Amino acid sequence: MGLLLMLLYGPMAYVTAQTFEATVVDARSREPLPFASVYAGKASSTITNSVGVFSVQCDSAEVLRVSYVGYKTQHIACSRLPAVLALEPIEQQIGEVVVLPYPLKKFIRSVTKETLRQLQKYGKRQSQFFYRQTAFSDTTCYELVEAFLTGQPAVSLRNLQLTKGRYAGIRPDSTRSYSFYGNFFTFSQIDLASRKEWPGWNDDIVPLFRNYQRFYDVDYEIIGNAPDRLIALHFEPKPEVKRPIVSGTIYVDEQTLHVRKLEGRGCNVRVLHTDQMLGADSVVRSVKTLYDTSFDFIVNMTEERGFVEVQSVYVAEQHLQDGELQLTRSILFNVGERQGRGREAQLQFGDDLHRRIEQQDYDPEFWRKNETVRRTPMEQAVLQLFEHHRLFGVWQSGE
Repeated sequence: MGLLLMLLYGPMAYVTAQTFEATVVDARSREPLPFASVYAGKASSTITNSVGVFSVQCDSAEVLRVSYVGYKTQHIACSRLPAVLALEPIEQQIGEVVVLPYPLKKFIRSVTKETLRQLQKYGKRQSQFFYRQTAFSDTTCYELVEAFLTGQPAVSLRNLQLTKGRYAGIRPDSTRSYSFYGNFFTFSQIDLASRKEWPGWNDDIVPLFRNYQRFYDVDYEIIGNAPDRLIALHFEPKPEVKRPIVSGTIYVDEQTLHVRKLEGRGCNVRVLHTDQMLGADSVVRSVKTLYDTSFDFIVNMTEERGFVEVQSVYVAEQHLQDGELQLTRSILFNVGERQGRGREAQLQFGDDLHRRIEQQDYDPEFWRKNETVRRTPMEQAVLQLFEHHRLFGVWQSGE
């Protein structure tokens, strides 16, 4: 564990490092760009948060590379970083008026083949990940989870393990019960491709596999100009599909056939849902399996290590309970190549991450040095509340 903790502390240990921060926005609409990639070397990479803000520690002479799929990449020295950094969108061309260099079906087959090749060749590579999860009842945040995980990131996340984590929760004032997803981390493991010619009844249906046309209607757009243009493949489930299925848009580099981004929705998903009942002195959990749940996601890819791997995953799910809107969301960020070996807990689909974290000791000093992805103002306020009342590691009744 000692070696692993040193490695996690490593990105914050520069003697000459300064903290630089900015908000990344669309140059035309001025809307913030969430989960944009910010890179200044292996020890100084991060992403913008859900409101487009990032902070990074590096030397003032370092050059940041800020990129976002569908936008022109900017390179800028930290010393010249403005408070608001605007990225220019790349022009899009409608698929109907631009002819692809080969038929759409052949292009999708080629992308599928290359994606599966990447998975086979690099599937055993491992990375460390930072994970943050929040839950809201209307506008009240009642849960914060932060964890470091390890896993296999090639093409999609697999085999996640818990390295170190913390959580805290308080009940909303308006009710003595609420609900949460104990295994929400599993939503980040979004499959993209499958070798199976036909999905089994227990398999989720994914866009890139041999018989995708039986389940999807597909359209496309072309973004930018050769040789750097992207093909945006839109996979829409057919109305009659009632099984778990991944829908959305896959952005593919036309030249390399590498996936750059996936955004969309997971539909008809089977998840574990936990009802949390809070009494005066006790917490009672009841777990049940829910069907027909959907969640929205954004998956960004990176090739910093020479292969297609997951850089970040954002997930958001919402539902009504007792007339109140319940919202859970998470962000997972690829910290970098896993080094050394530490004490890790294998996470299965049915695992409750809170229970796993409860088995660990809480080290507040460690967490003060490992923010990794900049918190939003709401997340920062909740963190300060939880730390002030020393709530981390337990659920409180909220009095």
